Amino acid sequence: MTAYITFRHTASQADRVAATQLIAKDKNGNEHIVDWDESDWSYDNGTTDGRCKGIYIDGEYANRRLDEIKAMTGWNVDAQSMENPDKEVTAEITDLEFVDTDNTYSINFGITGR
Repeated sequence: MTAYITFRHTASQADRVAATQLIAKDKNGNEHIVDWDESDWSYDNGTTDGRCKGIYIDGEYANRRLDEIKAMTGWNVDAQSMENPDKEVTAEITDLEFVDTDNTYSINFGITGR
């Protein structure tokens, strides 16, 4: 599974900011961590775009688990400055897409990132 993420952040425009994980809740309100094996990021004017491969949900591969992802709500992103990892960064997801084999699930958060 692959995820494509776009988010805005509060770091300076010169900072390269990458997501470290996503957090979402299932229908029962339980929090789940979504993270990945590897990622590539591009940076533009306070916005970060990324491709994350090898998606996990709570430490287990998410392949063929797209229905679980579709049921999650309250998506948030933890992000970190690449230049200054100790710097606090607030980030807000604008777009999120998961691709699992031939199936795609996209979420648009209705936020303009640029």
